Amino acid sequence: MGAKSIITLAIGLSASGAVYAGAIVPLVETLPRGDDISSPAVDIGFEVNFFGTEYSQLYVSNNGNINFGRPNSAWYWVGTNNYYDSYLAPYFSDVYTYSSGSVTYGRTTFDGYSAFGVSWIDVPGVSALSSHNSFQLLIVDRSDVGAGDFDFIFNYGQIQWQDSDYIGSLVGYGAKGQDFGFSTSIYDGGLLTLNPYQLPYQSLNSDVAGRFVFEVRDGVVSPGLPFISSVPEPETWGMMLAGLGLLSAIARRRRARC
Repeated sequence: MGAKSIITLAIGLSASGAVYAGAIVPLVETLPRGDDISSPAVDIGFEVNFFGTEYSQLYVSNNGNINFGRPNSAWYWVGTNNYYDSYLAPYFSDVYTYSSGSVTYGRTTFDGYSAFGVSWIDVPGVSALSSHNSFQLLIVDRSDVGAGDFDFIFNYGQIQWQDSDYIGSLVGYGAKGQDFGFSTSIYDGGLLTLNPYQLPYQSLNSDVAGRFVFEVRDGVVSPGLPFISSVPEPETWGMMLAGLGLLSAIARRRRARC
């Protein structure tokens, strides 16, 4: 998949000349302001096969994720309330949009493919009301490959806060009582903008910094992320970051051979 999108503009150059996924722009529909908010069922515009289950609708949460199958506006990503959830989470955390920030969503296109997007723009956290994160999810129809196949893309403009309460923030996905992600990120500012491993400067299966591309074929996510059953120890967090670097290196080598 190429690096151009009509809704995620690769504007903005760093001093080093790198191109970023940032400049996350609004979409058509807007989620109401508040705390722990979920949309009603929204048509994706195509069917997706996620962990063996077909979905044509989803629910948008202000807490940095979407859910398949049922609405769930919880701000935490583990526990009995989430056990039966299937979700995609560019930044699952305790977002608070009563007074600032916006969550917008709707159908669009990406590189000529039908897509559904959600943009969380300048959203603060409950414990970080003066800091703001901007990130985006794109679900891209790849039924040209196989029925129900799709890609999902995480784009990051800026990450200024992370949730340090309870279990922290998750970048990843979940299904059937299992959570997969890079980290719960509550250790050493793992996902923050000033960290050398910050999300806006990393990439996966993309040449655009701040963009993470995952393929879902026959319901299976590739590259798969580590299974997370609870808050990891600091050394586990370091291993996850190292794994991200390895995945990025493998993806670069694959592109170089093409």
